[in-house]
Amino acid sequence: MFEFYERMVLEIGRCVDYTGRTIVLGEGNANSPKLAFIGEAPGATEERQGRPFVGTAGKNLDQTLEALGCERAEIFITNLVKVRPVRQNIKTGRLSNRPPTRDEVSLFTPFLLEELALVRPMCVVTLGNFALGALTGGKGATIGNMHGRLATTAGEPGVVFDLFPLYHPAAAIYNRKLREVMERDVLKLKTVMEGYV
Repeated sequence: MFEFYERMVLEIGRCVDYTGRTIVLGEGNANSPKLAFIGEAPGATEERQGRPFVGTAGKNLDQTLEALGCERAEIFITNLVKVRPVRQNIKTGRLSNRPPTRDEVSLFTPFLLEELALVRPMCVVTLGNFALGALTGGKGATIGNMHGRLATTAGEPGVVFDLFPLYHPAAAIYNRKLREVMERDVLKLKTVMEGYV
């Protein structure tokens, strides 16, 4: 895994847009865990700490893990895009998060697929549309029509894994109505998880 991350960091470092930026790597159990959670991209807190899901959305993810009866050390957590996508306010100079661009998704998707091939999770839990789209090749898959349902998808050649899409943990922050849906989906994921030996 170290060699993969070392190569990835070198390749990303060659991109002009990411020179000097913090690259947030995956963390947790990288040895065939039951679950791997894949987010969209790091936010400001993740960039500052160099770890995935440690900000507000990370607190919501921790609640999900608690409901599943597992801890961060048991699972693998990473993001599709490994560098915080930002826009700068022209007047204030402040940076804010923005969605990843198509070019960013294209750049980082092969790294994610290789990362998953190395980790070999039993089930990949995508958090939101970007990770879901990257792992399904787009194909019209949206979180709205796939959340809470087990599917199968292919990663690297010869690597097939279970896929369980969930809404991104930040979705409940912006849309309280999704909280109940997300709680039901987590219970479904727990049932799936219990089926893995």
